[in-house]
Amino acid sequence: MIRSYRTVRRIWGILESEVRKHPSLLLPFLIVGLADGILLTLIYLAPQAPVSTVLAPVVRAFFGEAYLHYPANFVVIPKMYGVGYSVISATLGLLLTATAILMLRDSHSERLPHPWKSFTESIRIYVPLFALWIFHFLLINGIFKFGGLLASKLVGHLWARNLPGGVATMQTGIFWISVFVALVFESAMIYFIPTYLYGDRRFLPSVGRALQSARRLWLPTLLLVVLPTFLLFPVFQLRRNLVLLMNHTVPETMLWVHAASLILTVVVDFVVVMSAALLLLVARDAGEQG
Repeated sequence: MIRSYRTVRRIWGILESEVRKHPSLLLPFLIVGLADGILLTLIYLAPQAPVSTVLAPVVRAFFGEAYLHYPANFVVIPKMYGVGYSVISATLGLLLTATAILMLRDSHSERLPHPWKSFTESIRIYVPLFALWIFHFLLINGIFKFGGLLASKLVGHLWARNLPGGVATMQTGIFWISVFVALVFESAMIYFIPTYLYGDRRFLPSVGRALQSARRLWLPTLLLVVLPTFLLFPVFQLRRNLVLLMNHTVPETMLWVHAASLILTVVVDFVVVMSAALLLLVARDAGEQG
């Protein structure tokens, strides 16, 4: 455990050094964060002209006229933002993540990273990258869906036994267990894209090598994923109770929490994705030297 933590600190130190040499490594994640920020702003402005011309009919069709008026307009933010966020993640986010990983390879190899060159290379291999992303997306979301189903079953059982006091605790427990299991699976799959990009770019062999890397480096990988994600835990808890929080404070709380979540997500995504890719590069260097 101590050795793995030292490995994590070493990787973070190397990553900091790489960013100091080439601040452009931050650019792909900042662009994705900007796109998410524009999305959140547009959803917030949906009831107002000129944005209402495009988004008001969408809100009206899926949620109803009432959700175009204050304060109900804030209630639709999580659902609309969730859908838009997934679309951005599967398109621009995926391409720019691959761009950053390719730039890191160049930086680590003492070459000058070229954002546009790496981006065009990512576009050419978008289809297999998307296949990896969709597999990852379905698995992680399946974990939360299964966790929610399990929670509802157990909660229903508690109600049947006249134990209403245990419902909230049970729901919270199942949620955090789902988060932990999702992080474990995230650790197992985090090398899919870097392995594909750094290897011969054959789909199934890349998946196999990625899983082998995750098994060989499982503890430092898990730490690289879990430790930065702790920053998001307070936001996770707030987002689970947003409507209640909004009712006890002001409706704008819904917007503020999502904005804070957006900023923290950019930071965590950068640290997790780039640290894992860097660990893979360092492990390969050590293997070649050995």
